[in-house]
Amino acid sequence: MEFTVQDTLSTYRKIIAEQNAEKKTELFREELLAPYEGMFNVFGGSLRPAAGKMDAMQMLGGWSFIPPEQLGEKVLARLEVFEKYRAHDLMTEAMEKVCDAFQAYENRIPLKHLQAGLFLLDPARMDPADHGYTGFGAIPGYVMVTYGEPDAYNLSKIQPTLAHEAHHSIYSSAVPRNMMSITVGEYMIMEGLAESFATELFGRDRVGYFVEEFDMSQLPQVKEGMKQALTLSGFDVVRSYIFGDRKATKFGGKAVGMPDHAGYAVGYFIVQDYLTNTGKTVAEATFVPAVEIIRESGFFE
Repeated sequence: MEFTVQDTLSTYRKIIAEQNAEKKTELFREELLAPYEGMFNVFGGSLRPAAGKMDAMQMLGGWSFIPPEQLGEKVLARLEVFEKYRAHDLMTEAMEKVCDAFQAYENRIPLKHLQAGLFLLDPARMDPADHGYTGFGAIPGYVMVTYGEPDAYNLSKIQPTLAHEAHHSIYSSAVPRNMMSITVGEYMIMEGLAESFATELFGRDRVGYFVEEFDMSQLPQVKEGMKQALTLSGFDVVRSYIFGDRKATKFGGKAVGMPDHAGYAVGYFIVQDYLTNTGKTVAEATFVPAVEIIRESGFFE
């Protein structure tokens, strides 16, 4: 498997330096976003929309991306922080580890190339609970790490976040699922495998906030709720268990008594128990059915 880590920081600088508004937007489309055209197509959008296609630039507004006209001198300070931290080099190192981990299983993975990059979001539009960073890797072949304001905490998460999202991209290629009919159990294991992969490569001390901040006093209640919901399906139902009541209801979902990121945390605990019980690596476990991972973890017993 091959990969490309796009030098988005240099491209952002180029966009900021451009004074002509039309050329600024052109650089944003053609140099920053063009490598992700295939991802936009999956969502029904395009950077060069024809009739019946949505302009991908509109999608990015919904994802809290900073639009080209707002990329000015104020953003340069953020770029300098990422450059001082060697963000691009660290992402390249992370992708090398990701690909090495799956090298023995390449014949089972249709995906042959991963496109990765770091992108800037509007901090004012981000959920404070996300600590200024997040990521996306649901579409095979495309991985984004997205940041608002960089700080000491979230900068330490660049590599594990990239590994988490890269696992999603590989998993969705090797074990494709319809996200509209996925079950609670399947979604939990998908997240648990991704975060377990991140900590396997970069250490448990760099686990994501969705596990790190989980209130363990709530585990008995959350575990029972998850146990009863394992076979429920449909994204509108599932997201309440995975993301928790607060985030789910924000987007029209139903409260089911789950704290923030409950499914991420429980999925991680299940996969960790499974790995301990079986001695498998996450790469090996990636090809094991979710129901089997849940059963052999013994988590709900």
